[in-house]
Amino acid sequence: MRYTARVRGMRLGGLVLTALCLCGAPALANGRYPNADQLLVDPGDPSHLVLRATFGTLDSRDGGSHWSWICEEAIGYVGDPALTVLRGGSVLSAYLGGVAFSTEGGCSWSQVPLDAVRRYAVDVTLDPSDPGRAWVLASSLDVRRHVSLLDLDVTGANTVPVVDDFTPSTLEVAASRPQRIYVAGFDGALMASLLMSDDRGSSWELRYVHPYEALAMYVSAVDPIDPDTLYLRVDDRTSDHLLVSRDAGQTWADVFTLEGEMLGFALAPDGKHVALGGPSGGVHVAATSDFAFQPAGAPVQSLRCLTWTARGLFACAQESLDGWTLALSTDAGQSFTPLWHVQDLVPLACEASSTTGATCPRAWLDVASRIGADLEPGAPTEVPPVPKAEGSSCELVRRVRPGAPRATLLGLLLAGAVWRLRARRS
Repeated sequence: MRYTARVRGMRLGGLVLTALCLCGAPALANGRYPNADQLLVDPGDPSHLVLRATFGTLDSRDGGSHWSWICEEAIGYVGDPALTVLRGGSVLSAYLGGVAFSTEGGCSWSQVPLDAVRRYAVDVTLDPSDPGRAWVLASSLDVRRHVSLLDLDVTGANTVPVVDDFTPSTLEVAASRPQRIYVAGFDGALMASLLMSDDRGSSWELRYVHPYEALAMYVSAVDPIDPDTLYLRVDDRTSDHLLVSRDAGQTWADVFTLEGEMLGFALAPDGKHVALGGPSGGVHVAATSDFAFQPAGAPVQSLRCLTWTARGLFACAQESLDGWTLALSTDAGQSFTPLWHVQDLVPLACEASSTTGATCPRAWLDVASRIGADLEPGAPTEVPPVPKAEGSSCELVRRVRPGAPRATLLGLLLAGAVWRLRARRS
């Protein structure tokens, strides 16, 4: 089915309205029900896990049985950051105007500012050739809509220009061919497109995605063995779709439609199985040889994320509906064993002079009340006011003068919309 220009405009309008709704939400938990929606694994230590949540960043050092909380204010973001974990355990958090690296186990954070060149970070992924480095996908907020990649580690960043007049959504790099980079998004005509580089970003090819060329798409995985096989999730109105390409994005097969939102997606480490799901459709698993998806044996009512490691298939869910926040399946989704409950969360223990130790205690009482966690003995009973974060996407929108160029306003609104769309990555 081909979409008309009017329909494409409706889709873009939906993104803008989403961004406007974000700007009316409070910073703490972003006005949403407390949830965890992305699980990451340290490439050098499988017992070190990181969870992105609507109320901060969570860290586990024992494989997910116990978790510590780090507040948004300590890291410097508002909304949903793009996260990854570098070899060595440093957490990288990328957001509007900056990139932050953790040190001292998450107690301190160092900043790499991006706002000097008017960029916002859209997505981040590890460099398979060196997991101590990462690629950050960034875009400008001006009329050029200039897309670039930042090749960075904890010591600094190199900028790789990509293209102008493009609105990016997601980034992936092929593990079996680290020179191969994929970027999904919309071109200048608001058509769903894929940028492909085979030389670490020195040159790029633009390929259009069919079907659903007017809908937002997210490149979600590249096969660990075959760099030409990749997976896209498509955000439709009442259902989401999974597309697969076997020829580096030249042609696409529509292999599954899920009623509701496809918030969870995971490719097995060997690439032979795939799992997906969402809060309405539960978990479905298939072999990548035939994509004959079957519902998982144990129903999950509120799925928020999926991550597949050598240990098994991890799932995030809403505590009030499924009775757990993080669970693990060792039988490809046929059953899930609860690992952790959100009410067991504790604040990360840090020196008061550290970034986290100086910032997070004043926000912990409010967060603990939201998630039902126990307070530390002797904690004060009144919640101190949390200062309003400066430089958020909403603040930037409010500061734009009435006569500002339309492209600038659109760029700011799309920046906020892309943040919401990060919930699709898990």
